[in-house]
Amino acid sequence: MRERQLPMTGSPLEVVQQAARSLKLNATDVDQAIVKASQEHCVPSAKFMDQGSDVSCWMRVAELNRGLFKLRCPPDIQLEALERMSQHRALSPELGGIEAKLS
Repeated sequence: MRERQLPMTGSPLEVVQQAARSLKLNATDVDQAIVKASQEHCVPSAKFMDQGSDVSCWMRVAELNRGLFKLRCPPDIQLEALERMSQHRALSPELGGIEAKLS
């Protein structure tokens, strides 16, 4: 998000700590896992699941903030993201028309 100059509330560490508390995980184990994690090798789960593509990440941005998506998403990625969202909607109409809201 920093790389793309997108706003973010809270630090990744705060998010992990909050999740650990919610899941009632052992704080010591969580702290040790955080120490072992390498920021250089971390990627968003959407990007990992999309085999390194940024499209799924931008689809998530579109779901959360369509104005930001329209303003900051690179045109080629925006086109692919809108196509994928259209396909998802066709397969799962209950998800709503995200791409219609973006047009």
